[in-house]
Parts: sequence; C-alpha cells; structure tokens
Amino acid sequence: MSREPVFTLPKVDGRRLRSERTRQAIIEAFMRLLRRKPAMPTAFQIAQEAGCSVRSVFGHFPDLDALSVAAADYAILQAQAEAVARNVDADRTTRINSHVETRAFVCEKWLPLWRLIARQEQPELRKRAAMGAFTHP
Repeated sequence: MSREPVFTLPKVDGRRLRSERTRQAIIEAFMRLLRRKPAMPTAFQIAQEAGCSVRSVFGHFPDLDALSVAAADYAILQAQAEAVARNVDADRTTRINSHVETRAFVCEKWLPLWRLIARQEQPELRKRAAMGAFTHP
C-alpha cells in the first residue's frame, strides 16, 4: 500500500518568476528615471536602466501609458506601506513630529510620479489621483 503525501509544494515556474522580476525591474527603472528628471522617459531609456531590451518593455506593457499606471499602482502600495503610524504611544508632540516626518518622506519620495500623473490626461491615472492615493505636498 502506497502512502500519498499529505502536502505537496506547488511547482515553481522559473519563467514566470523571471518574467515578474523583469516586469518589476522595468517599473523600478521607470521610477528611478522619473526621480532624476520628472519627464516621461523613453522606452529606450527605461530598457537601458532596467537592463533589458525595448522589446521586453513592450512585452510587459502595451505602451508607456500602461507602464505609468503600473508604476502608479506600485507607488500607491509602497507609499501605504511606508506611511505606517509610528510612536503611537508617545506624547502628543512626538506623535505629531513623527507623523510629519513620515508624511514628508513619502511625499518627497513619490513627488516625481505625482508630477507626471498631474500632467497626464490618462483616465486611469486621473482615477488614482482622485482616489487620494497621492496628495500634492
């Protein structure tokens, strides 16, 4: 009589992992370029910064607008994670200072993307801005 394992780990698809790493590298390259110069980078600049080909950029995103939306979604998640309340049990002055420092850090970090979003006429980006996901400092 053979015993079947109680729990088996799912197989990891290396191609999917590699594809997801490339997609993430493209988004992060896009964000780095925006921090250096708050203007829409070219696909070539993004590919060069990400260490991939222009074809890979367009293999993961149909156009640069879609990349902008993906970067906005990434930034929203990152900003929410970075904006956690700190020093909640401290005195009032410490809590206020902590909140201001956290808020300033998040706003400064994501300001380049906010500026790009504010200039775009893209409905998906406008929706994210209207949700209050980004606030102008």
